Amino acid sequence: DYPWCTELYETPYLFWANYDVDFEDVPDVISANFLSVYLLKFAGMELTPYYQFLYDLSKQYPVVSKSAIIDSDGKQYEYDKKSSCYDDLHKYELIQYSILQ
Repeated sequence: DYPWCTELYETPYLFWANYDVDFEDVPDVISANFLSVYLLKFAGMELTPYYQFLYDLSKQYPVVSKSAIIDSDGKQYEYDKKSSCYDDLHKYELIQYSILQ
């Protein structure tokens, strides 16, 4: 489905629980930076504003990495100011920078 996606860039992951959890919420292809959000959701934890932002962003762009940006429809983007995803991802970039301060 994604020609850029080779074994070099893919890592299988597994969520496991010893109680009923609906894993249907997790996109088929997802960046590692969003896995923690789903783990918190499956554990029934209340999401902080930062994690809620990540969850919402993951629904719109499940893949956000240095090598690829892919939206929920499978469309791939470049990260530049002309791209329609720029505003959302730039906000993510600023939030990350703020957290690291």
